[in-house]
Amino acid sequence: MSVPDLDRRIGILVYATGADSIGEGIGRDPGDFIVAEVLEARPDFSDLGYPLYSITKVNANTMDVAGELRSKLRCRVKYWGLKDKRAMTTQFMQCLKRTPNAPPKLSGRRWRAVLVGSTREPLTQHAIAGNAFKIRVRGSTSFVDVMDDVSRALRAKEVPNFFGYQRFGERNPNHMFGRCIVKGECEGISSLELRGLPAKLRRLFVNAYQSYLFNLALSHVVLEHGGLPVNGVRIFFDVKAKPFPHAAGDPTLTFREGAVVPAAQLPGYSYRSRGDPYSRAMDRVLEEEGVRPREFFVDHMPGVSAEGGWRPVAILGDMAFRSDGGDPLVYLRLQRGSYATVVLREIVKPGERGLI
Repeated sequence: MSVPDLDRRIGILVYATGADSIGEGIGRDPGDFIVAEVLEARPDFSDLGYPLYSITKVNANTMDVAGELRSKLRCRVKYWGLKDKRAMTTQFMQCLKRTPNAPPKLSGRRWRAVLVGSTREPLTQHAIAGNAFKIRVRGSTSFVDVMDDVSRALRAKEVPNFFGYQRFGERNPNHMFGRCIVKGECEGISSLELRGLPAKLRRLFVNAYQSYLFNLALSHVVLEHGGLPVNGVRIFFDVKAKPFPHAAGDPTLTFREGAVVPAAQLPGYSYRSRGDPYSRAMDRVLEEEGVRPREFFVDHMPGVSAEGGWRPVAILGDMAFRSDGGDPLVYLRLQRGSYATVVLREIVKPGERGLI
């Protein structure tokens, strides 16, 4: 089955399941896509600590909301993931300054914040267990067989852990700017112009380019092997259960632990080929792109250099679904780093029309 041009532009060339297409995609109403971050455990709170807020936003960009919160609190603000703009999202943001009597509530354009408490030390990304989703698929008629097929593939750890659309920006140019930074070869934009952008945005561009290369290499593996091979792989992720409390009315989702999932490298200056199927695919992609791992250490912009790392090759999560008499509702629990839109494209099989 052909994939949309949009998917190809971000390196996603395959579907993992053979189920037929259902539905028309995700609706334009933000209420059709609801996502909330889930903490791994109760934080260690303190009377005089770093204020932690739960932010709910609608039709708003994460970086813009963080900027508004920073202005109101007069401190640096940290967050642990970019959430879809065209959605209703809840995520955590933290003021990186010990603040007595932090405001219990704040609000801005298209967002509101509630103080969860103040932690003794700033949280790290490991404090976030993952994300819980409730998503409505529009225009579907018969969906049970398709949902069952995708749910089975997800439980069997067979859905490739591609980076999703939001990693690349609304119009998906971010990874091209990232390539420009890494290679130092820019058309229509100067190095000086790039230096004028916030450092966080420049790092986002480089991360998007890493994500594009990872998607492309993972696509090549699936095309060559017909799935996600285990033989020859030396590095694995242990699948561990995370505390995903479910909201009232949600189907109960189980999260199976005890399995292991192959890991593949993200490209970066520490990348070393290991001869396994995922390394061979990445070697090929880097050669075709004309990029050497050393170039991810960006001499002219050291602050955006990218070391690389490891990523599970399969999405870690579980799925349930139901119908309220109309369009089906999909419930997902995904560990940090996996994208709901990657699961949804397996359900919708958008073809040339695209998912969103």
